[in-house]
Amino acid sequence: MIYIVRHGTTEYNLEGRLQGQIDIPLNEEGMNDALQVAKELKYIHLDEIYSSDLIRAHATAKIIARDHDTGGIIHDRRLREINLGRWQGHTYSDLRAREPDYEVFYSNPKAYTGTVPERYNLVIKRIDEFFHELNPIKDVLVVTHGFVIYWYLKEISYGKLIDPIKNCEIIKFDFKTKEFIRNFENK
Repeated sequence: MIYIVRHGTTEYNLEGRLQGQIDIPLNEEGMNDALQVAKELKYIHLDEIYSSDLIRAHATAKIIARDHDTGGIIHDRRLREINLGRWQGHTYSDLRAREPDYEVFYSNPKAYTGTVPERYNLVIKRIDEFFHELNPIKDVLVVTHGFVIYWYLKEISYGKLIDPIKNCEIIKFDFKTKEFIRNFENK
């Protein structure tokens, strides 16, 4: 089984800023969120823990990993957030007001034809390659970012995913069947 967690909250999240690949750390709320996820996953067996190499994902994974003897966190750059170049660091409201291209991208990144450092199809491809390389008999935790996991799950579920992924949301994901459970709680 695969457990996917979006990183904890950052100041950019609270300010409504697009982070992309800017390396923003967790804030206190984000660390507390990660501690809560660690409690939820404490008694789940994990063979491996993978994380984006960006600090907000790594810090989240590190907090969760304390309760699991997996031999450490495996960093994989394919789990990074999308690189949106000049848009990164700006607030969503500012981008919507001043960058008509951003609104087009935000509404439908798959159809967006403007210029950004990383294309939607390349993000989906790298995430798909990552999941295909996982050992299907292992229980794995993956700590990543909102855009990459939201759009990947939306893609493989043929648009069924509607709401954005929340910070530190746990998703239980069966890669073989492409079925997933959002807001997973181990009860």
